[in-house]
Amino acid sequence: MPPPFAVAAATAGAVVLTVIWGYAMWGALVHGNDLGLPTGGFALLAGCYAPLVLWGPLLLAVTWAYHRRRSGG
Repeated sequence: MPPPFAVAAATAGAVVLTVIWGYAMWGALVHGNDLGLPTGGFALLAGCYAPLVLWGPLLLAVTWAYHRRRSGG
């Protein structure tokens, strides 16, 4: 697979993941506990899903590192 294709695909994926999980976190912050969960249950749910917000930016970071390594710059 050519590196430019891999970098483009991973960058697109990172942007999509950032938008998806950012929107989900925004909804959770704005609407709060609209699932009818007890406070502790909602806190546990939010704590478990919160790291997903980092998935997109971290994928973008490793994509950039891959691009630098493969392009020699």
